[in-house]
Amino acid sequence: MKYPNRYVVACAGKRGKRTGFVSSWKVLNVQSSLAKTEELQEYYKNEGLAGVVIIDTGSGEDNNLPPNKVAEFFRVYYGME
Repeated sequence: MKYPNRYVVACAGKRGKRTGFVSSWKVLNVQSSLAKTEELQEYYKNEGLAGVVIIDTGSGEDNNLPPNKVAEFFRVYYGME
């Protein structure tokens, strides 16, 4: 909601005690270009940050995130990384 129609690079902040699912995210960067966002995600991963994902804040019909990036988000969210 805070970054409409953007790509957000974020990492897992806190996890729920009972479920282990991500309960908050730390926003690392916000971009309008998917290519630049993917570059930034790789940069943060290479710097040693774990659980770095891309979140597409566009509406459902505007979602341009590749399936592998969506799957990566859910692996991090559910703690399966």
